[in-house]
Amino acid sequence: MGNQIFNMNGIIGTNGEDIHDKYYILKKNNEAYDSNIKFYKDEIFKYSSTYFDMFLNRVFEGKTSIYNYLEYKYFLNIKKSKYYTNAGLGSESIMSMNDFSNFIDNEINDDPIATREEIIKYMYCMEIQAQVADFEKLIIQTQESIYIFYEKFNNPKIFQKHETKEGLTTIYSMESRFINTILENIIIKSTSILDYLSKFVFEVENIPRVFNEYPKRKSLDYDHGKTKLDQKNKDFIINWTEKDRINTIFDEDNENIFILKRLRNQIIHDGFLDVDNTIYENKVNGVLKERFILMPDFEGKNLTKYKSRKLFYSQDRKINLELPKLIENLLDATRQTLNVLLKKYWFDEMSENFTLTLKN
Repeated sequence: MGNQIFNMNGIIGTNGEDIHDKYYILKKNNEAYDSNIKFYKDEIFKYSSTYFDMFLNRVFEGKTSIYNYLEYKYFLNIKKSKYYTNAGLGSESIMSMNDFSNFIDNEINDDPIATREEIIKYMYCMEIQAQVADFEKLIIQTQESIYIFYEKFNNPKIFQKHETKEGLTTIYSMESRFINTILENIIIKSTSILDYLSKFVFEVENIPRVFNEYPKRKSLDYDHGKTKLDQKNKDFIINWTEKDRINTIFDEDNENIFILKRLRNQIIHDGFLDVDNTIYENKVNGVLKERFILMPDFEGKNLTKYKSRKLFYSQDRKINLELPKLIENLLDATRQTLNVLLKKYWFDEMSENFTLTLKN
């Protein structure tokens, strides 16, 4: 099979002449994907990696020799097993809660080189490292899910069991439900990125001062909703001014981010974006001209509501056409947030026009 062009309007193509929209996805004959949607993945990963390095250096106060010793003892010397480092953080460790608790309470007290506090610092930093890794996986999964969504959405024979007729028709089927499930997955995963970035900021502002006991991350239950500029609860306030927030995920004038959050809330609390999971097709003389999924009406950053009715569809907005811009904007804000974060907490002597540039 040769190259395939997946258009945002659901009309598949094979070359540049078949591109119908501003955005498109290319699936090459080697099964690799490419797109002109900007995901900023490489830049985001460089920033997130630097965030962890800087965080670790601050916790260990520059004592890299102790960190290197502990990394060797609890990771490299046991064939890079994450038995200790990822206990309670993921399936790469099968260590039980009781075993980890005993490890912290008793087993780390007699190390000939590192103190108890230093070992706890190391395990705390591994928790931060796992959090950064999870954040990066969300970036990857968002990108890959976008590719798969539009590939399925562009399938010419998407409704083999329900052949559509002339004109505008709607399909409610297993295929449409599957495609809408991928769409909902994209919205949930992409907006979870906002919560991770909020945790990064809140944690670096609340690094524990003592490590005689294993600390609970202050950011564990922190989320993007708590970062609002007029936050009244002093325990949730982050030290970001209105100027700091410009073009970041904390910019409260960024409508695109709030639109994604409202869509996520609809999915999480009601279980669906559209209860019928409807996909529309428009055929003219037997030729498919457009395929689309309707997007609910919005008034600025909020869903249009009347009393308890909140899913109006009068604006002729199509989420398949708007999704690339929404995701691109969110990831651009992600990039800028990490850039400001690093400047603010580690490079605060730089000028306001400084932009952090990281090399491979």
